[in-house]
Amino acid sequence: MNKGKYIVITIAIILLLIIGYFIIKNNNKSVQKDNDSSINASEESNFEETSNELEIISSNETSNTKHSNNTKSNSNSNKISNSNKTSNSNTNAKQATDMKITKGGTYNLDTNYKCITVDTEDSVQLNIKNATIKCTTGPGINVISAEKVTISLSGTSSIVSTTTEELDGAIYSKDDIIFNGNGTLKVTSNYDGIVSKDSLTIKSGTYTIKTDDDGIKGKDSVTIENGEFNITASGDGIQSTNTEESDKGTIIIQNGTFNITSENDGIQAVTNLTISGGSFTLECNGDGGKYINESSEEDYYTPKCITVDDSVFIKNGTISCHSTGLGGKGIVAGKYLSIGSEQEDNIVYAPTIRVETQGECILNNVD
Repeated sequence: MNKGKYIVITIAIILLLIIGYFIIKNNNKSVQKDNDSSINASEESNFEETSNELEIISSNETSNTKHSNNTKSNSNSNKISNSNKTSNSNTNAKQATDMKITKGGTYNLDTNYKCITVDTEDSVQLNIKNATIKCTTGPGINVISAEKVTISLSGTSSIVSTTTEELDGAIYSKDDIIFNGNGTLKVTSNYDGIVSKDSLTIKSGTYTIKTDDDGIKGKDSVTIENGEFNITASGDGIQSTNTEESDKGTIIIQNGTFNITSENDGIQAVTNLTISGGSFTLECNGDGGKYINESSEEDYYTPKCITVDDSVFIKNGTISCHSTGLGGKGIVAGKYLSIGSEQEDNIVYAPTIRVETQGECILNNVD
């Protein structure tokens, strides 16, 4: 009987152990599930907290979708965040850079630049469209060497230059340079505006030039076929300066509209000036101040609207000349002055000239 009692007790203990095992197992599963829920809730909270730490916006997207970078350490002391925002907008100006051209060919300039240099033995064409050139260490466009440089204008572009007395133009070329196109070019310079040490040809375009010295200068020659010119210069408006060769130092103007305000001469050439047409408003407002001339004598500035050491040929056009400086003069020809022209069809073309000065209006053979 006692033996049977022990067997019953043993079986009861075994059943209790089995029941206890399953109870403990179920409790552990419940705890694990609660912990997992807690962890997931914590992770979701961390995601929301850091979702705006790095925001990148691109205007190239058609929608305003924002991309986020979520980085967070388990420890607050090691938290990594980036609050910088990068925007790639079409309205943002591209950063200006220098440009050096060493090979011939055609180059399209349609953004922002610092200083542009051309140094080649070949011909170069620069298509300038809605470009901004700002050089603080020399010419905005510096042609060191080239067979020929052609600048074609479209849109509205500007060149601002802080240059030197040696490289004295916002556009400076040691070789022939040609301008064409129907665009607008605005030039600002602490010395001259457009300079060629060879021949300068302008076929068309609109030019607004403001300088602390001369506006347009071609050493060997300046040829203007057409265009609109608004020049404000502390020196001469348009100038050709070669005194060493008898067939150089010439200016030829076929047509165009010219509004020139200068403190010195409006148009100045060495050998010949030929005007075949166009409309000219020349304001020469030098103050007649004193200076020491090449003969070491005291002299006065006498700004002249048009002056040539040799010959002036005014075939046609409309010229309004106003020289306000002390002793200022209108039209001065050193040797020969011709006004009007007769064409092959026997029609005589006579220009319209109006001169108002403080000194002589028209001078011929002043030598």
